[in-house]
Amino acid sequence: MTDDVLGPKDRTLAAVADRWSKLASKLVAVAVDRAYAHATVALTETLRKTPDGRATLRKARQSRSYLAALADLDGLTNDLAGPSVASFAGLIRDAREDLYLEAFAAWLRLMPELVALPIGSKPEAARLNEMRGLVLHGTDLRKEVGVKVDEAKRGLLATMEMASRRAGVNPSRSDFLGGWMARSVESIGRAASMAIQDSMVVM
Repeated sequence: MTDDVLGPKDRTLAAVADRWSKLASKLVAVAVDRAYAHATVALTETLRKTPDGRATLRKARQSRSYLAALADLDGLTNDLAGPSVASFAGLIRDAREDLYLEAFAAWLRLMPELVALPIGSKPEAARLNEMRGLVLHGTDLRKEVGVKVDEAKRGLLATMEMASRRAGVNPSRSDFLGGWMARSVESIGRAASMAIQDSMVVM
């Protein structure tokens, strides 16, 4: 088929992928913002318990607010890619099903009636699950997104440790944690968007 014929289908899929990518970005921003808020409380609590200002990683790790920040980030992985590798849940998997349904309908319109008729107007549930559980580039979706979330979790503890050092010319705590938040939103959001955009290759 020519580009003139396939062009409308590809543009439709691109628009669908873009819409889901924006939803993923919002989800990431909200979750990381919650983690930031909890981390700020955790840092304040840690410093309050250490009058001389020498907060320790041990004290930070014991903070309920810090653990809540980690839970926010773990929950983000689940919300994007499902709670397990065997799960079909998660926003990115929703996007893949939506993309497949759009592609299925588009291909159906391009087929001669005698060919399209036996196929039916909707794909089978098993095929939809196959699309939701799609593994691209040999990497499971949870691992693909989770790598960036894990980086954010490691970075959070390191950032809190740096922010706790009051001496010298270090920036304020909010500057440190704000930088962590911006980097994490960008990194995780990009990974989620790429996972959605890459899905169009098989549609």
